[in-house]
Amino acid sequence: MVCPGSDGVTETDPCRLGRCSAPGCRTVFVDVSRNGRRAYCSRLCATRVHVSAHRDRKQRR
Repeated sequence: MVCPGSDGVTETDPCRLGRCSAPGCRTVFVDVSRNGRRAYCSRLCATRVHVSAHRDRKQRR
């Protein structure tokens, strides 16, 4: 089985390949989470996005 958009060169399930959702990050990663919904390549990227969103919300007050 090959997912759309994958090239099939990995040994892992190609459906588990993902791109980091953080702006400016172009990292591709293998999603090994149970539900397969990982959004960021690392905790660092996730933290940056969440801190930025928090600061934006706080600034709007």
